[in-house]
Amino acid sequence: MRIFSVVLLCLWVLPGLAWAENHDNETPLVDDRYVENQVPEENGSEEEQVKVLEEVFVTATKEEETLKDIAGDMGVVKKETIESTTSNGLHEVLKFMPGVTVQNRFGTDDVNISIRGSGIRQSFGVRGIQVLVDGIPLTEPDGQARLDLIDMATVERIEVVKGPASTIYGGNSSGGVVNLITKKGKPGSGFNAETGLWVGSYGYAKGYASAYGSEGRIRYFAGLSHSNNDGYRDHSDSDGQRFNANMVIEPNDRSSLRFFIAAGTVNLLIPGGLTKAQMEQNPQQANNTAVNRGADRNDDRFRLGIMYENQLSTHLKSTISGYWDWRQLEHIPVFRFLDISRIGAGGDFRILYDRPIGRFANKLIVGASLQYQSQRENDYAPTNNGTGDRGVLVANEKQFLDNFGVYIQDQFFITPDLSVTAGIRYSDYTFELEDLFGPDSGSRSFDRFTPRVGLNWSPVKDISLFANYSTAFQTPTVSELTSGAGTGFINLSPEKIDNYEVGSRGNFSLFGLPAAFELTLFRMDIKDKILSENSGFPFFITTFRNSGDTRHQGVSAGLGVDITRSLNAQVSYTYSNFKFVDGAFNGKRVPGQTPHQVLAALYYKHFMHGNAYFRTGVEVRHSDDYFVNDVNSASNDDWSTVALKMEYKRGQFGAGLVVDNLTDEIYSDAVTINSGSGNFFNPANGLTVTGNVSWQF
Repeated sequence: MRIFSVVLLCLWVLPGLAWAENHDNETPLVDDRYVENQVPEENGSEEEQVKVLEEVFVTATKEEETLKDIAGDMGVVKKETIESTTSNGLHEVLKFMPGVTVQNRFGTDDVNISIRGSGIRQSFGVRGIQVLVDGIPLTEPDGQARLDLIDMATVERIEVVKGPASTIYGGNSSGGVVNLITKKGKPGSGFNAETGLWVGSYGYAKGYASAYGSEGRIRYFAGLSHSNNDGYRDHSDSDGQRFNANMVIEPNDRSSLRFFIAAGTVNLLIPGGLTKAQMEQNPQQANNTAVNRGADRNDDRFRLGIMYENQLSTHLKSTISGYWDWRQLEHIPVFRFLDISRIGAGGDFRILYDRPIGRFANKLIVGASLQYQSQRENDYAPTNNGTGDRGVLVANEKQFLDNFGVYIQDQFFITPDLSVTAGIRYSDYTFELEDLFGPDSGSRSFDRFTPRVGLNWSPVKDISLFANYSTAFQTPTVSELTSGAGTGFINLSPEKIDNYEVGSRGNFSLFGLPAAFELTLFRMDIKDKILSENSGFPFFITTFRNSGDTRHQGVSAGLGVDITRSLNAQVSYTYSNFKFVDGAFNGKRVPGQTPHQVLAALYYKHFMHGNAYFRTGVEVRHSDDYFVNDVNSASNDDWSTVALKMEYKRGQFGAGLVVDNLTDEIYSDAVTINSGSGNFFNPANGLTVTGNVSWQF
């Protein structure tokens, strides 16, 4: 029935739009802007400053548009920022984005992202944020994403939508969207290659090699890496291998076909949480129970993706994409040995019709998406011999999940500088469980309409104002629905979200100096907030529950100033006032989110002869104290860190050095919410030195 609905929609819409077109006035498909960022050329010379509002984004509506026309809070991480990192973790490159909180739990392979409190409950993976790679979902059908499949050395640019994006991307994007846009071959470049080596404190080492280029109308990129890390803490060793590749075929000037392949294996030991006293006494120690039961995660994944774009006529463009994903996970989160085999698939079809209505510009997007996931899970009782051996079989299940959505969104330009955007999506999620071990088979279904409306206005050339109302609903993940000591689904409802935001962004002159800014005020009303709870010793079982309604209010702000041709200053500030507004915790702060987050940096770039440069900088990061349980009886202390960065590039050679946590601060970057044993804290790395070298040829 769902496939029939999609086909019917296409048959109804496409002929009508195509009939309305004048096919004699055809234009090529624009394919080589930010969505097709090329492998970077030498960038030692100073480049002309790009105006903020002239940036081209593809993530907000899945189609290219300039930032000045988007009614919502957006952000971007550019090539220079990504290349200046040394551990290549997503937490390094997103930490300066206002409104975004990134936490490093147990190394670069276990990172959490939260936008406006969307994923603070997660003890693993990313929740409440749709993670994409080149526009294709990395997030699994139940709304959970793991980031360890992607090597940041293959990423050219990151685009972030802050706030619910459910109209286009579905219910499980209550916090926003993160789109990782990978490097691609440059037309006419022939064959090129790059190698890199990273080494650092605590046994960190990584090797990387890539090949890229073009041949006629075919462009390609492939990157392979291996990493190893002994870890700052005991029982935190990790290693990983990753392969990412893509190919772009352009049969003509009006169409493009892209293929994506990703494969990875990650193995890591989990040191577990500590009490505050344990962390202060020795932050490098591991939780004894985690060591005794051999807590670890071994994750293998393989992924294929395809996307075809076709400019059917002057004002009509179609895009169809799909992916297939395989995953094998063996995971010991202390209380059980989990053996999971999973296969997933999905697709998206949409059309863009941008024919003006009279003298008014207009952009209409109509689409449908479908995802499916099949999982076989065997759970075993843990052992206490420290080897991670399987004990007695305690659960044997098959789990099935599908989600389906249809959406429509229109952007109408009242004037060239004033536009109204409105849209709505219908989403349907079905979870099924077949209990092969006991009597707990069952199913759960959730569905909802999620509308949005926004206004965007540019009163002057370099300033844009926006206001936006959007909605979302966040379904539980499979692991949340099946959490607890027993089998079967627990009683857990989706979160329902109403989001209100106003903001501004643009360029201006600050005392005669060129500057760029962004400022957003937001409020999110969340019904049936889902939070985690850990039972503590001896079972350490993590389960989830609806903890009542919450209100998330806050401000995100950013400012960048070019003090001189070579000297740049940046500051980012996020204020979060998240509280329960009913239920047993009425008036309490929502745990896990710092109320004040400040990041400031000063960078100096010295341009040298021969297209070379030397860049250095200092970064200061501060997090205020915040509660770690619902009753607000325990808190994570405030902390501040200082990092020094140096980077040198000359021709095809590059080198970098980062000294992080210069003062060797003892602090917890990530916490376990509502830990029954008081093991809330996951200590971050102490003083860390990391260096890298690279060579292009």
